[in-house]
Order: sequence, then structure tokens, then C-alpha cells
Amino acid sequence: MSAERAGVFDDADLGDFKPRPKPAAVRAVAEQAGFPSRAPVRQADPAPQSQPQVEDGEFRRVYRTGRDKQLNLKVRPADAKEFYALADREGIVLGELFARMIQAYKRELSGG
Repeated sequence: MSAERAGVFDDADLGDFKPRPKPAAVRAVAEQAGFPSRAPVRQADPAPQSQPQVEDGEFRRVYRTGRDKQLNLKVRPADAKEFYALADREGIVLGELFARMIQAYKRELSGG
């Protein structure tokens, strides 16, 4: 056995290789069949698109809100439970509840 590996493209002549363009017919069939485009679509702070769905007794929270910064905190279990309960009771996403709490805290600090 040789200590060196054979190159994958050693015997291949790829000098005239050009990728084929996507035919318009393929795109039309895909659109007609309901396959979504993978091209990114950027929206400016859209409203939440769905309500929490219950899965195995837990709420599944999937929203598109424009918030993209994650914040992880270590909290007591009772505080986490209350935080989720407040969001569920108000029907808002966790990020919205957090933003409202920050604003309320700022008002409290300023005495207003």
C-alpha cells in the first residue's frame, strides 16, 4: 500500500466544464407544484405570524419578528415558569414580553 492517496481529479479533464443553466421549465413546474424559492426575503419587523402551538403539553414558539439576537439567562425555575405564563396570558412572544419589561423598568427608575 502507498502512503499517499490518489487525487480525485488526477485523470479528469475539467477544462471545458460549465454548469448548465436552470431551464425555465423546471422553475415553472416547481412554482406550479408549490415549491418555494430558496431566495432570501427580508422583511422589516413583521408582526408575529402564528400563535403558540401546543406540543406534548408545552407551547411551541415559532415566530418571525425580526429579532435575531439571542439572550440566555440562568433563572430560578419559578421565575422561568412565571415568565412563560405571563407571555402566554398576554398572547405575546417572549421577546416582546422582555422588551415591555425593560420599558417598565426604565419607567420605574425614572419615577414616571
